[in-house]
Amino acid sequence: MDEAGDVLPMYEFEIPNTLVGLIIGIKGKTIKELSTRTDVRMLIRQHHTPEKVDTHQICQVRGKREQINRCLQMLRRRFPPARFPELNLQPVLPPPLPNNLFDALASQPSWVSLPVCTVKLTLPDAIPCEVVCSSVIDPGHFFLQQPTHPSFSSLSHLDMYMIRLYSQGTDIPDLPKPCQSEHCLPGYQMS
Repeated sequence: MDEAGDVLPMYEFEIPNTLVGLIIGIKGKTIKELSTRTDVRMLIRQHHTPEKVDTHQICQVRGKREQINRCLQMLRRRFPPARFPELNLQPVLPPPLPNNLFDALASQPSWVSLPVCTVKLTLPDAIPCEVVCSSVIDPGHFFLQQPTHPSFSSLSHLDMYMIRLYSQGTDIPDLPKPCQSEHCLPGYQMS
């Protein structure tokens, strides 16, 4: 998040597992230097595609567009394509939606059976963390987002999926009746 309180853009790309250690550096020296010199936040996390979990990880770079571009340029200078052809700085896209969304969504998702507390993020006790107030219903009812949490990048993917699903007009899944308390319903308004 920048000084104005805006959520900063994010860029994600794949890193082969063989290069993760080099990019992090000894005691995090390389990744800290890249982050400090370009004023970005960098995070390396597990790949979201099951086929690539064992071979690649995702590097997330968060900052202003110019800062992200400068970080990618520095990364490319440090790891030139002639010597590191396996490092591809192309953005990673979310996994494709299934062909028949209704069939995919008609079966009960695995997270529905989880206790509600396991699908919520909680704020850590006595530790400051960055949050964005995304909606205020009343003084005791508001919604927060944690842009520095590793799961935050999934929010844009979820938003894209929901827009594509609920703007089709057909094959929109019905809410089962009676409604169970664990269901999460989208409240989406076209502007």
